This record gives sequence, C-alpha cells and structure tokens, in this order.
Amino acid sequence: MTQLEAFFLLNQNDPNARQYLYDEIPQHYVWNDSDHVWNLRKRGKQIGRLAYCSAGELWYLRLLLSKVRGPTSFECLRTVKGKLFATFHEACQEYGLLDSDKEWHEVQNLRDFAKWVLDVGDGKIKPPTAGDREYHDDDISIPEHFCNLENSNSVDEMIDSTFPDFLKNFKDPEYLSERAILTPTNQIVGHVNTLIVEKIPGEMHSYYSVDSAEDFPGSERDQMQSFPPEYMNSLNVPGLPLHELKLKVGTVVMLMRNLNQTLGLCNGTRMMGTKHFIPRMELSPSETRLPFRLCRKQMPLQICYAMTINKSQGQSLEKVALFLPKPVFTHGQLYVAISRVTSPQGLKLFINDEEGNTTNIIANVVYRQIFYNLPLEYYTCIKTAGRVICYSTLVIGAGIRTNGYVWESFTIEEHNKQ
Repeated sequence: MTQLEAFFLLNQNDPNARQYLYDEIPQHYVWNDSDHVWNLRKRGKQIGRLAYCSAGELWYLRLLLSKVRGPTSFECLRTVKGKLFATFHEACQEYGLLDSDKEWHEVQNLRDFAKWVLDVGDGKIKPPTAGDREYHDDDISIPEHFCNLENSNSVDEMIDSTFPDFLKNFKDPEYLSERAILTPTNQIVGHVNTLIVEKIPGEMHSYYSVDSAEDFPGSERDQMQSFPPEYMNSLNVPGLPLHELKLKVGTVVMLMRNLNQTLGLCNGTRMMGTKHFIPRMELSPSETRLPFRLCRKQMPLQICYAMTINKSQGQSLEKVALFLPKPVFTHGQLYVAISRVTSPQGLKLFINDEEGNTTNIIANVVYRQIFYNLPLEYYTCIKTAGRVICYSTLVIGAGIRTNGYVWESFTIEEHNKQ
C-alpha cells in the first residue's frame, strides 16, 4: 500500500484527519513503513515535505491533493460539485486551478449567440439556399447543433431530453424551475402537459368548471339549444383554464390571474410545493369570436411543464426545448422563444416540416415595418426600366431619384392595381 492509498484509508477511519491536506499530514501523523499506515504523531513537530512537479496526471493529482481536504479515494479527488471527471486535469480545470482559454471561448460563444438571437429578432437572417430549391422569404436556417436532426422529433423523446431522470426529480423545485418546453399553440401545450403528468406516480384528480353564456342576444331557450353545456365545456379558449383540470400531487402549475402580489401570486407564476388558497373564479376571455361571452368558473391554474411562447415572455431558463410541429405564426415569436434560454448549451429545437420529417428550416415571421414606425399597409419598391427589382420597408420619398433608380411608395391597393 502506498502512502497516498494509506492517506485515503486514514480519512475513511479517522474523522480528525479529514481536516488536513495531504501535504499537512506529516505534521500530525507519522508514516509506519513496516505496517504501511499513518499513525498519529505523539510528540514533537515536523515541517511538511517538499513537493516536486512530476509529469502528466501526477502533477494534476498533486494540485488536487493541495486543494481537497479529506479525500477517501481517487474518485473522490476527481469529483467536483457532485460531478465525477474522467481525469485529474479536468478536475483541476473545474476547480479553477489551471489557466486556460476556456473563459475566452465561453465569452465569445455567448457573444456570437447573443448576436444571432438579435439578428433573428431583427429579421437579418437571410433565407437558406440549397441548389435549385426555393424557400419562402420568411424561412431561415437554424444552426444544426441547436436542432435534433439525427433522431425523430417524437414528443416522448423531446420530454426525455428536456426532463432527464424525470421520475427521480419531479418533486425537485430547482430541477423544474430551470427547464420548460415552449410551443406556439395551446393545443400542443395541453397535449404535452398531459403526457408529462401521466408519468407522475399517484392518483389523478379532476376539477371541473361551471360554464355559462353571458350577453347572448336571444332567449335562454335559444341559448340552450344552440350552445348546450357540453359545447361550452369543450371550448379551449386562450387565457382561460380548461373545463377539466387534471392534476396529481407534485404537479407544477402556473397561475393565470393576479391574486396577491405581495405573496408573489401573480399571473404567470409557476408554483409547486407551497400551500396557497386558490379559489374558483369567474373568468371570461378578453376577445372571442363567439356570439356570446363565455363565463367559466374554475381555478385559474394550468399545468406548465410546457407553455406557449407568448406566455414564456419575461422568463429566463437554463434549458429550453422549442417544439415546432407547426411554424410560428406571428411577429417575433421565434425571437421570444430562443431568447428565453440563458446559454446556447441549453437550447434545443425540435422542428418538423410539412411531411413530418425533422429539419432545421423554420419560418421567422418579422414585420420589418415595425422597426421604422410605418403602417403595415405601406411598402416601398425600387423601379428601373419599368421593372420592380426589389422591395424595401424604408420609404425614402415618392419620386426621389437616387443612383439611377426611382424610389416609390404606395399602398397595397395601389400595388394591386399595377
């Protein structure tokens, strides 16, 4: 047995020895060469031995021995913050004992990622080109390392990727607070949340709402015949909880109304593990295409392992899975989704094309007129020799000639006449 192995054994059996570094042990213990053990020093003092540099991993091992107190094995020396590293060199880097360019590369990656996110939001990413294939003007190519191209974009695979070891951590608030699945529509959100809740062990509890139609122009009898309760219960209106709210103990929920701002019970708050009284409230959507005002009496809660992109605004997450079986449909949605993550390593996109195959091409809806405070019905074109050669959103002025071209502004109706 070597002196180092005996040092590990000493730390396992003697709690007092765990407070010392390896080079401090000779000051308090003496080496018994015949028994190959460290014995407690009874009298006198002795300075520590001189350390010398050796090649390869031995040098990094010596660095760790001067940093870690009370190690019990080589694996213990290579473990930093609960993570076991393959080499002593990697463990030294994690402790910050070595100078490297790691911070420089991390800062550069963050700068490049931030610029890419801003370019997506400003609509500066150009449409992809691949041979003779034509793409829409709104299509952009997402870097492949952000996408799941090797495997299928199944919902179960996405859930396992976003919530690894879910059954072991489904009650851990820190684990759940740093990750979420984002998707454009409430319909997809409900489907994903249902699949995740079904994975949680325990009994499912259902809470039903009471729905009624207000401000209906006809009689109550006409209302009952035209819009029976079964129809109103089936409505999934944005901003309202579901008619049947299925929950299990330990399910993460999001509050949909402001209840008590001093306690943090605000619209959009994700809750788990705290006890609060959440009453049933009469809720109505702000806008609806129905001929009546739907009034739903239900607890203002929704399951929030997955949430809509619009609902995620203002949140910062370490791990974000952007699930896009259908493309985004309004201005800035893609920018909002990819900017929720705090680092590029935490972003993963699951994109399907029209045939359901995995791809890295996605629509990026950006109304560039917004950046210049222009009405959406105005466009600008450049004409030369009577032909329109390009479109622009910046109106320089009607009839102004510049560089041989004529800039003209017109409305959509005028353009259609041309």
